[in-house]
Order: sequence, then structure tokens, then C-alpha cells
Amino acid sequence: MKQKIVVKVQMRCGKCRKKAMKIAASAEGVISVAIQGNDKDEIVVIGNRVDSAGLCTALRRKLGDANLVSVEEIKDPKPEEKKKDEKPEEKKPAAATAEEKKVQKKFEIHH
Repeated sequence: MKQKIVVKVQMRCGKCRKKAMKIAASAEGVISVAIQGNDKDEIVVIGNRVDSAGLCTALRRKLGDANLVSVEEIKDPKPEEKKKDEKPEEKKPAAATAEEKKVQKKFEIHH
């Protein structure tokens, strides 16, 4: 189950942001980590079966204040939608070279 976790963390400087991202990235099952928000005070973690409470606790231990904002399930696009998005393969016209046309005409004349 892929999920998106948003945690609001008190980050005062670039060093704190770097430390928070490092902690979040080291959690088990994490695929990507990003920072968002008006004050760049929210960490967005996307991953498979990530322990959101454990992540929040780890951030709280190292950085101080950390609050869990949201946990959402990310649904993968259905196989049907993938097929619709992809362009169908174009059928190439039968390439009839000049030699093939000559052979066809000779065959038609003799029969």
C-alpha cells in the first residue's frame, strides 16, 4: 500500500531541514522525501507501508516539535487507464516495393 505522509516539523534553518530529510529518508519503506509549505516547514514522505507514528516520533526526538498532518493512500492508476494514456501502435502500410509490384503483375499476366 503506497501512502503519502505529511508531517509539520519545526525547522529553523537549512541544517534542520537537512537533518529532518535525512531522518525521514532513513525510515523503512520510504520512496521519496520532499519539503513543502509556506515556511518550508512540512515534510512529505511517499513510501510503502511507512510507520507514520514512528516517523513522527523520530523527528520529534531529534528536532523538537513534529506533528502528523495527514496520511493518505495513493492509488496506482488502473491498467485500463494506462492503456488509454498510451498511444496505440500505428499500423504501417504494407510496403510494396517496385520489385514486388513487378512480380505481382507478371504473376497476374501468366494466370
